[in-house]
Amino acid sequence: MPHPTNPFVPGHLTYRIERQLLITYENDCPPCYRVLHESQIHLRDDEIECFPCIFDDDVALITEGQEVAEDVLNSCKSDGIVRSVIHSVFGGVGDQHIADTHSPEMAQRLVEQLRLSSEHCNRSWEISTAHLPFDALLNIRRFFGLAYHARPTGCFVEFFQLPDRHAVGCQLFHTPWSNQNLEVLDLTAGELRQEQLATGIPEALVDVLHLAAEAEARFLVFDPFASVLEGLPVFTD
Repeated sequence: MPHPTNPFVPGHLTYRIERQLLITYENDCPPCYRVLHESQIHLRDDEIECFPCIFDDDVALITEGQEVAEDVLNSCKSDGIVRSVIHSVFGGVGDQHIADTHSPEMAQRLVEQLRLSSEHCNRSWEISTAHLPFDALLNIRRFFGLAYHARPTGCFVEFFQLPDRHAVGCQLFHTPWSNQNLEVLDLTAGELRQEQLATGIPEALVDVLHLAAEAEARFLVFDPFASVLEGLPVFTD
């Protein structure tokens, strides 16, 4: 499995489920959301919903039928009622809020669906040319000035050009470039890397290609107008 620090790895590796309480208080105030205090996380949803609570800026505690420590009572100054228990799904870049569900089972099913749908996602990437040094971009563009038979071949990567956008792209074959997957070809990832360098593919590009291939990407486009991919080196030359 690709390492989670690889920026090409799908965001489902960071999916998480958080139980939140929708609390109403004072008639003219909008409802607020809080997580349950750690001392009460063992409570079931039916022991929380529609029960009175106290809360502060971060957490809430159920007061009816529960023992609450004196110091916690003093820190939670607001009173309210838990109107609903929500199981929220967070994940992706920046740990974004994705959706709210009404049970842990529904939240888990949603996470599984997101994971399943993302298995074949992120096979095509458009990223900024800032991820390659200027001389590496020149070297790649030099390939397009060569006769087709003289371009780098046999390295599981084929280059193409998008002249209208001053962009360059490549198609990756036989990914992932792992020792296990390349074993049927009597090749290792390290040997493939050396072959790619020997054909004139810039080292900075080889590094990016292997990260993308590790995540089973198939197409990679470097475009000067595309966004920077967080986690990849950026070159300012």
